[in-house]
Amino acid sequence: MNETKDSSSPNDVDMTKLSTKQSINQDISNHTKDRLKKYDEIKSIVAVNTKKKLVVGVRVQHRSRFHLKSLRKKWKSQMEKAYPKMDVKVTTDKKIIWELGDLEKKLKETSISKKKLQKELKRIIKLMNKNA
Repeated sequence: MNETKDSSSPNDVDMTKLSTKQSINQDISNHTKDRLKKYDEIKSIVAVNTKKKLVVGVRVQHRSRFHLKSLRKKWKSQMEKAYPKMDVKVTTDKKIIWELGDLEKKLKETSISKKKLQKELKRIIKLMNKNA
C-alpha cells in the first residue's frame, strides 16, 4: 500500500489524497479522510467512492482495538449524516484495507475505468460482507 503522510494532519494519520481532475471524482473520499483524521484512534485511512457508494478502511492505534465495533459504528454514522445519499461502508479489516489501498493506487495512477472501479468496489464490498 502506497501511503503518503499528509503533513497538515494534526495526528500524523497516513492517508493519500486522490486527484479530482480525473474522470472518476474522488472528492467525497478526500473529504471523508479530512473528517476522520481528527480522531486520535486512527492510524491510517483509505477511502474510495463511486457515485452511490463510499467505502472507508481505517487502521486504528493498537490501544483502540478493543473498541473496534463502536468506533466503526460512530464513523459510519458520521459519514452517513455527511453523505445521506451514499451507501457507506466502514471497515477495520486489514485485508479489505489492503484491497482498498490497491484500488486507491490504481485511481491515483489513473489506470482504472469507471466500470472497472465499480466492479472492484462491488467485489470488495462482497468480501466485507463475507467476513462480517
